[in-house]
This record gives sequence, structure tokens and C-alpha cells, in this order.
Amino acid sequence: MRKMCSLDERQKMFNEKFESVGITLKTYIGMHKSCTVHCEIHGDQEVSTFNHAFKSKYGCPQCGMLKRGVNGKPSEDEYLKIFHEIHGEKYAYEMTRDDRYRITLFCPEHGASKVMPSYVAKGAGCPKCGVKARAGRPKKST
Repeated sequence: MRKMCSLDERQKMFNEKFESVGITLKTYIGMHKSCTVHCEIHGDQEVSTFNHAFKSKYGCPQCGMLKRGVNGKPSEDEYLKIFHEIHGEKYAYEMTRDDRYRITLFCPEHGASKVMPSYVAKGAGCPKCGVKARAGRPKKST
């Protein structure tokens, strides 16, 4: 049977990891129970489980969101820079997002297409050009 750690023991563990960045553990019930951390910048923050807080890079959920970007995704300017590094000037992009976080990619051959920015950042381009390129390849046999 596992030994249950006390609040003092968990506070010591947590504070050793995060105290240098101004985050301390305030409440602890159990590893897989919610806890409260205190951040010098954001104040008291409820975390879904102690385990999540302790294994995170940041300790404070708000600090993590700020450092990663709101959703952990690149900003529009960062995406545009990535797109141009990968595709050069082949495509134009319009960064107005629709309800599914898609952008508009303008292909000189096929016109506008709605695409996921993460796909373009991984090297995908115009979907219609991709279909055309795949059409000439022999099919894989299984």
C-alpha cells in the first residue's frame, strides 16, 4: 500500500520545483484531487489535480497559457513567418479565421481554399494541388 504524503511533504516538493518562479502550493488533498497554487503574478489558481500542477513546466495555469500563447498555438505573425519559410512566395494567406480555426490560402492555380494553419506549417499547401500530385502516383498495394 502506498504511503500517503502530508500537505507539508507535498508543499516541500512543489515549492522546491516552483518557488524560484514565485509559485507555491496552498492546498493539497491528494495526488489526483484539485489543489490551489499561489502565483505572485496571478494570485490563487485552482488546478484540476496536484499531479497536473506538479508535472507542468509552469506550475500556474495562467503563466503557462501566457508563455505558450493563448492556446499553445503560434500567433498570426508567427504562422505567416513559418508559412513563408516553408512555401516561400508560392501562396498568399488571409489570416481571418472561421469557426474551425481555418485560414484562407490563395493558390495561383486553384484560387482560395480554407485550410488549417497547422497543416500549412507542417508543409501542406493547396489541397487541390495535393490531389493533382497524388493522382499521378501509383496506388500502394496492401
